[in-house]
Amino acid sequence: MQEKISLNINVELMPEQSVKISEYLYGLFLEDINYAVDGGLYAEMIKNRSFEYAEYAANGSWHGWDEVNGIERVIIDGSQTATFLNANNIHFARLTNNASTLAGIAGSGYLDGMAVKENAIYHFSAFLRGCNGYSGSVTVQIVDGDGGILAKGSIPSLKEEWWRYELELISNATANVDVRCQVLIEQGTVDMDMLSLFPEDTFRGRKNGIRKDIGEALAALKPRFLRFPGGCITEGHTLDNAYSWKDSIGNGLSFEINGELTTGDAAVRKHYYNLWGIDVQNPIHPYYTTYGIGFYEYFLFCEDIDCLALPILNSGMSCQFRGPAFGTAKDILPVDSPEMHQYVQDALDLVAFCRGVKDTY
Repeated sequence: MQEKISLNINVELMPEQSVKISEYLYGLFLEDINYAVDGGLYAEMIKNRSFEYAEYAANGSWHGWDEVNGIERVIIDGSQTATFLNANNIHFARLTNNASTLAGIAGSGYLDGMAVKENAIYHFSAFLRGCNGYSGSVTVQIVDGDGGILAKGSIPSLKEEWWRYELELISNATANVDVRCQVLIEQGTVDMDMLSLFPEDTFRGRKNGIRKDIGEALAALKPRFLRFPGGCITEGHTLDNAYSWKDSIGNGLSFEINGELTTGDAAVRKHYYNLWGIDVQNPIHPYYTTYGIGFYEYFLFCEDIDCLALPILNSGMSCQFRGPAFGTAKDILPVDSPEMHQYVQDALDLVAFCRGVKDTY
């Protein structure tokens, strides 16, 4: 029989023995691993929304999308003809419907798929372009596994240039099995890019924000800091796929949306293959990073939960063990190299981004 042991500890300290502990030692550490951001923290419901997934994904650029009613579809590399949405988002989908009935594509969402709640509002948006005089409408609907329509909306007509269209969809039921977002066209040809579906009820009501439930859970911990975007992903398998804070806000590319020039919109943020996906490649659930949540959104989240932001930047070196483990040398930039100087400048630019005035570069 095991003997019971009691341990009494006296935690009373004399004033001269006490040590003041910083209130900033308790916080959150974020690493973009196990779909922690895209498919997790980020409230975006559509996977591969801009058709930039590539060789690591099943079906390549069509990953996450199925055809509906025999639509003819092709992925266009717009960099060849400057027909792309912008220089950071070069691929788009071209759909052609030769029938008199609606046809299109259906997005399945991340991991176990989409989930909707009864009476909840969802915001759909997409960049669309009518081709060859397309005069029809575009129908957007959320459907369940049995084909039942949970929510539906319509864009009555399209311009012949890229234009962002938005719809408000209200679900008539709660569903979480084989829920899909269908985008359907009438007879003719339509170009599509950046198809997005967001719950209206995000954390603190932020557009392009994070999931409300996860945000509330993190806020309830009352952290004093948030360390982001991670450790290993800031290093990269090689420096080519290291996390770039500048890419996470569009790298300064200006982009016209519906006649208004903008900088930093999610539509100008490059996709890249996440370092954690390289270790365990899964073509069914590939691990791409959209930068939908970038440094701007991380800073907003820190403000929302009243904690300090602790951004992590690359120091000019890739992951020290991951490269050799996969048969490639690790990247180490010489201290006096132009490339290393750029890393230093990137860090200084981050300070300017955070602390500068509105016209700071």
